[in-house]
Amino acid sequence: MATPTYPSRRFFACGVTQGAAWGTALPVGALDELVVTSDGNPALKQNYSSSDAINRVMPIDGDLGAFEAIDFSPEFAGKIGLQYEMGAMGGPIAALFGTAPAPADLTGAYKHTWQWADEVTDFFTFVTERPNDIWEIPSCVPMKLSLKVGDGKLQGSITLRGNMLTNASVVNTATEVDAMTAADDANFVKFQHGACRMNAQGGAGLGAGDNLIISDLQLDFERLMDAQISMGATYLSQPKEQSWKITVKIKLPYVTAANTYHDIFTTMAAQKMSLVFTGGIIGATAIPYEVAFYFPRLKLTSPPDIKLEDIITGGLEFVAEEAITSLPTGMLYYRPYMTVTNLLNAQYVT
Repeated sequence: MATPTYPSRRFFACGVTQGAAWGTALPVGALDELVVTSDGNPALKQNYSSSDAINRVMPIDGDLGAFEAIDFSPEFAGKIGLQYEMGAMGGPIAALFGTAPAPADLTGAYKHTWQWADEVTDFFTFVTERPNDIWEIPSCVPMKLSLKVGDGKLQGSITLRGNMLTNASVVNTATEVDAMTAADDANFVKFQHGACRMNAQGGAGLGAGDNLIISDLQLDFERLMDAQISMGATYLSQPKEQSWKITVKIKLPYVTAANTYHDIFTTMAAQKMSLVFTGGIIGATAIPYEVAFYFPRLKLTSPPDIKLEDIITGGLEFVAEEAITSLPTGMLYYRPYMTVTNLLNAQYVT
């Protein structure tokens, strides 16, 4: 098939494949297509500067500057949400967490565990289409995963920082783009599939007695990175990290006499939390699809937002930390981590 020319996004595709050498593109193919509502609108960032020499009433020439970092955020929003099978989106998410080994074999299903590492080491080639044109970002690194509730699903975006953008690639042409396929289109992680549990960091393992009823949710996993171009290079160097920040925002539909959130804030009492989404049964197994987030240590960053209204609701904002002194009961790791149980028997990043 030729690259589409009709001016509607319905006809256009985008995808990612894991890279091997920074700045060198690799071809996309089967299972590399992203199931998204927006490709994040990446755009070439290379400024034109006109001459401003003296004795020039009006500039008579100019030049293009160096490539700047290309930041863009493909979205799974609208009627689309995060999927249990993850597909190509699983690669950048796993890479953002950083430690993503081979999955555990549950006999017919596979459990992937992604731990928050010191830094991101994996990167990707990103390809997207425009009318009669194919755009390629040879290398991009994930910087941020944002998740929220929308249309009853867990929706969000993955932010990537790319080194450059070209529409003259010989690696990714119409042949490679046409070969892209997606893992799944409709196995969504729904808000009603979820369960939130929270108790003190030093308390017992999270159980049914720790259920927290919430009506809204926002998760942000972010690595703050630089953007440098070295002498002799024409595009962005592989970014290095300055720091990271993970935040959890939840809304309580009702605040009752049992709430102790003000005391939790004023005493800076660390909490632990799990957010587990459970889908349908996987194939012929008795094992359900699952996407889960675990936070061994959380701190409230502001007093609880509890206003006097007809129905009194509450808002809580946490920042994730490392439980460095001791492993909280029921947690597998000291830092935040994510698990995904589905049919993929291979690593999302290698």
